[in-house]
Formats: sequence, structure tokens, C-alpha cells
Amino acid sequence: MIKNLFLFIAIIFCANDHAYPVGVLAWKDTTVYTKVEHPPDFPGGMKKMYKFIKNNIQYPAKALENKVKGNVFVAFIIEKNGSLSNIQILQGIGYGCDEEVRRVIKLMPLWIPGKENEEPKRVKMTLPLEFPFVDKYANE
Repeated sequence: MIKNLFLFIAIIFCANDHAYPVGVLAWKDTTVYTKVEHPPDFPGGMKKMYKFIKNNIQYPAKALENKVKGNVFVAFIIEKNGSLSNIQILQGIGYGCDEEVRRVIKLMPLWIPGKENEEPKRVKMTLPLEFPFVDKYANE
């Protein structure tokens, strides 16, 4: 009888999301935001991000040979812990440039995550990266 009662309570507890303590539900939040109160930031700010890209990006030989120029638009999610996931090329220019952008984004250090109501949130970012790469902050 007691075993059955315990089993019944366990089933009810597991079947009802409201029965979980609030902290247990936090891991279930998979919402991806595009706008939050405090947007994610690259460590040191945008100047440091462009410097990081400049120091790591290589103009692919195939693109150089074919004099390819243009913007590669990349999107990614900055997770609650600052790591990057779901890296996607939204609009590419080919000739190895798209793969190079993906490679450099994967090299990025942890970001400072975005926050809403002081809670870290998953935030989607989109960046255009120009080929050949131009450091927008080089003259500052």
C-alpha cells in the first residue's frame, strides 16, 4: 500500500510542471531572444571583437584569385553561459569566405551573455563580415 502511494505521488509530481521548484525549471527555458534589456557583449566591446576578427580571419586563396568582395551575414546564439551555438551563414559569397567566417566565429571566446530582468538569456546575434575584411575601428 505504501509503495503504491509513493509511486502515485511520484507520478503526479513528475507529470505536473508546476510541481517542480522554480530552479529546476530554469534549464528548460530554451527561448531565443533577439532583443533584451542588456544585449550580449564581446569581452572588451565591439572594438575588441573587430580586432579579434582581424587577427584571426584569412582571405581565402580562392576568393583572392577570383577577386571576390562582399558581405557574409552570419547568425549565432549567445548562450546563457556566453558560449556560441547554432552558427549559421544567412547570406554567403562563396569561394571559401563563408567557411572562413564560420571558422572564426567558432574561435571566439565566451561572450558576456545578454540579460533580461537580471537573468541571463539566450540571444541571437547577426553580423555582416566584409571581404576583404575591414576593421571598422582601425583608425580609432
